[in-house]
Amino acid sequence: MAPETTHEQTFCWAAVEDSDGRFTGAPSEGGVTAVTALKQVVDNHGVTHMAAICAICKSQFSKVLPPYGFDMDMIVSVHQLVGMHWYLTRRTD
Repeated sequence: MAPETTHEQTFCWAAVEDSDGRFTGAPSEGGVTAVTALKQVVDNHGVTHMAAICAICKSQFSKVLPPYGFDMDMIVSVHQLVGMHWYLTRRTD
């Protein structure tokens, strides 16, 4: 993804606070930037999933992705990836 769409530039775009310091759950403009960048890497590199470090981001992206033509299950958490790796590589003997 483009450097301006990751790391500190958009971290954490989904956790928007209101004037009382409570999370509103309303995504900011960073979500549009991230979805645009996601579309580029899907089109150019065949990316199939995007991992979110934060549960709030995962929740927000699952709502934001469908209007852009992406399946809501495209967003996964880093914890899911670790769990899937463990499950797929565990020994059963």
